[in-house]
Amino acid sequence: MNRDTNNTLVKVFHDVDGMLVDIEEIILESRSHSPFNEYLTQLSADQTRAVSNGIAELRAGMICILRLHGIVTNNPTIQTTCAVRQIVADAASRFDDLVTHAADTLLGGFEGETSKLLLQMQDALRQMRRALLSPQESHQEGG
Repeated sequence: MNRDTNNTLVKVFHDVDGMLVDIEEIILESRSHSPFNEYLTQLSADQTRAVSNGIAELRAGMICILRLHGIVTNNPTIQTTCAVRQIVADAASRFDDLVTHAADTLLGGFEGETSKLLLQMQDALRQMRRALLSPQESHQEGG
């Protein structure tokens, strides 16, 4: 294949893989307990399994074709732990901002059950952060 054909192949595979990621995210979101879900859970276990198997088959085919033609794609460079740690830190910061805002505007902040739940949620974020520490970082924090 010539260079243009290789580029087209990579572009199409990249686009299709993005669509597969979208499908995976929709399925995950529909099964989550988020209060902000956009999707209803309507897929049966068999349908979910069939879609997951199809996604795996499509990706395996793309990998084989790329290898067959000597096409090397970018290797992942971002560590999952680093990305998740950053998002957890951002979420913790947003909760801190919420509590500070409430204290400033609600004359003392949230009360009762809301306050208790917010503290539990902040604690859950701290636990997530601790779970994502490397052994060395954990030792430095006394864990």
